[in-house]
Amino acid sequence: MKAPVYVPPANTSSINSGDRYFRSTISMRKM
Repeated sequence: MKAPVYVPPANTSSINSGDRYFRSTISMRKM
């Protein structure tokens, strides 16, 4: 299974949601 390529958004407000998405992706990989 390939992990989705994570590209940090340029908008500072989107970094928070992007970080959450990245963390949730790691959690799914652990399962």
